[in-house]
Amino acid sequence: MSRSALGSILLALVLSSASTARAESPRERLEILLSNHERVPGREMLLSVSPDAERLLQEIVLKPSARMLARNRAIAVLRAFPGAATARLLREVIHTSARGQGGLARLDLQQALSSYAVVAGPGSLEVIKPFLAHPSQDVRYAAVSAVGLVQSPRALTLLEARRRAEPSAMVRHRLERELGRRRHAR
Repeated sequence: MSRSALGSILLALVLSSASTARAESPRERLEILLSNHERVPGREMLLSVSPDAERLLQEIVLKPSARMLARNRAIAVLRAFPGAATARLLREVIHTSARGQGGLARLDLQQALSSYAVVAGPGSLEVIKPFLAHPSQDVRYAAVSAVGLVQSPRALTLLEARRRAEPSAMVRHRLERELGRRRHAR
């Protein structure tokens, strides 16, 4: 069975069993898919729900419903729709989540950092850089991972500088993995 056929079957099962109420709008169907899927769905599956998936994902991020996991996963899958509007939205999520309190804001921030790195490439580094020194080791870990997604000499410089200053063993381990991956890629 082909991967897309299997994806369509899985999508049908998720949408039919996810809620007793029928999802009427494409946005509701996307939210159910994002909330109930064991892994984050890819671009192809999202577009099979709605050809307007990018706009709907942006709407889910801007105007979240009660399905908070859907918002966080929408932030993650927006990287599959690179463009100026997505980059602006992710930058806004980073700044808003950085000011927010609580676990959900921090999770959104972590997800937005890596999505923004993918969408904005080397241009993302100035936005991500302050989070390398964030008080939360989880946010620093996410920032290191995000910088690791950017292939540029500046990214390498940021990782090397952070390695010398990082107090957390967990984050230092991630730094070593990113730096090691770059050494092996040369």
